[in-house]
Amino acid sequence: MKKIQYDIITWHDFNSIISTFVDSIKEDKFDAILTIAKGGLIPAVALSHKLNIDDFNITRIRRNLSNEPFSGKIPPLVDKFDFAKLQGKRILIVDDIVGTGETLKKLIEVLKSNNIIDFKIFVLVKFVGEYSPDGTIDNYYFGKICNNWVIFPWEEKRC
Repeated sequence: MKKIQYDIITWHDFNSIISTFVDSIKEDKFDAILTIAKGGLIPAVALSHKLNIDDFNITRIRRNLSNEPFSGKIPPLVDKFDFAKLQGKRILIVDDIVGTGETLKKLIEVLKSNNIIDFKIFVLVKFVGEYSPDGTIDNYYFGKICNNWVIFPWEEKRC
């Protein structure tokens, strides 16, 4: 069995990534945050405080069969959420990590089907070579780029 390699994100790394993007994100003057639970919650709360954004929304998109590294995947399933309340607002979407991009693609599809088109995405960690949305980075803030299974400071290491 192949040993899993890890990239460890410390609290220092986390704070550094958030701080790196705060000024750029502030310039975009977002009205609301939409985070993807569970992974996006902690980065979204940190950003909501630093950006002084009180309109905080949570959606859940189920994708993994388990919390184990490299677990099986299912097509993304978006839990019920009243997306209409975000219409007309400038939205910052926040998640912890993007790999294949299927979760974000599904969320973007749902947003557009609800006439929500004014948004950008902040992702704390991006896997190298996996996902470059629509071939451009213009609407996305990507933090640290990693090659291995990522362990965030709020997670337990899973072997």
